[in-house]
Amino acid sequence: MDRKIAKKKIRQMLKSFAQQHGFKNFKTNIIVRVHQDVLHSIVFEFDDVGFRCSLAIQPLYKIANEIHLTFGGRLYQFDNSLKKKWYYEDDEDEEKVACQIRESLEKYGFKWFEEAGSPRGIITFIESGKLYTPPLYLFGVTPMHKSLYLGYSYAYTGNYKKSEMHLVDFLEYLKNDPRPLNSWEKEVKEQIYLLKDAFKHSDSAVKALLAANIAKTKQALKLE
Repeated sequence: MDRKIAKKKIRQMLKSFAQQHGFKNFKTNIIVRVHQDVLHSIVFEFDDVGFRCSLAIQPLYKIANEIHLTFGGRLYQFDNSLKKKWYYEDDEDEEKVACQIRESLEKYGFKWFEEAGSPRGIITFIESGKLYTPPLYLFGVTPMHKSLYLGYSYAYTGNYKKSEMHLVDFLEYLKNDPRPLNSWEKEVKEQIYLLKDAFKHSDSAVKALLAANIAKTKQALKLE
């Protein structure tokens, strides 16, 4: 494959794919869409020898300042007929590779986005044990972050009892971590206390906190 031609064909495919399926360009090699306040991302990573494709979901009601691939995986983990990485030295037609990737995204990527790419989908996917089950065992969600995903998603869906249980678990992870808290951890810790207090008062208080998170995250990610 020619490196420049491969990049051009992938970017052309991404542009067409985004237009057809309701995504928008985030960066040259990243397209995103929002579904039920959960961000769906398709990411291509190019280096000197080749490129990879990854999928990720990210709840916008959980504070973030950038796109994370933590809750995601490589495309080959969803479609085992694909290569782990495409190399420029391989004797392959660039157009054919781009078409193959598009077909895989439409067949397997969308299936996963449909399964896990909503607040209830996140809960079901994690609680089912699929998070750490092959072929998706390379997901980067640590037990600490799993508690955070569940805590916020249960809050979003109105199950405050389960939300508080998982958010308290997250606080315990922070408490037992010898490292000083970074700015993001401090912000999340403070908000968890606000959420716990809101649980005792009204749905509107909880919804207002989560709505503020969504607006703040969208602004930070420049999704608006």
